[in-house]
Amino acid sequence: MALAINKDNIFNIAIIILAIIFAFNIHKAQEKALQSLKEKRNIEFKKNEVLGDIKQLEKTMNSYKKFFNKDSSQVINTLNNIARDSSVKIISIKPQTEIILPTYTKYPFDLSINVDSYHILGRFISKIESHSDVYIVEKTDIKSVGQILRADQEYKLDVNLRISAISLKD
Repeated sequence: MALAINKDNIFNIAIIILAIIFAFNIHKAQEKALQSLKEKRNIEFKKNEVLGDIKQLEKTMNSYKKFFNKDSSQVINTLNNIARDSSVKIISIKPQTEIILPTYTKYPFDLSINVDSYHILGRFISKIESHSDVYIVEKTDIKSVGQILRADQEYKLDVNLRISAISLKD
């Protein structure tokens, strides 16, 4: 009889031990799954941060595009206004073929001007390159009219410039 009672106790203890082992294995598997989910969540948070940064950069780029996008008539008007303010006489403005590059487009213009002095020319070029739109003076060819001015010669220097307006691509 003692063996029968002990047999029942041994059987109950064996079932309890198996249940504990089974519960421990389930707990271990759940712990691994939970850790994996935490890692995935952290990765997703990092992706969201990067996407937020990209969105902010995109907004910044769109605001800059407003400054860079221009058409030929706007460029010519800007150059005329700068020339008038600088006491420079524009002889001709010739738009050249646009140059399309991967991230931006260059709109070159050949400009023939007359100026009275190198100082005036320097102020003119400075105003062009410091304008809020992006203009680059790429080429300058300066010719002196001569030592003795004729009565009909108003200016002392003939200058040919290549000025490029820059426009970012969308």
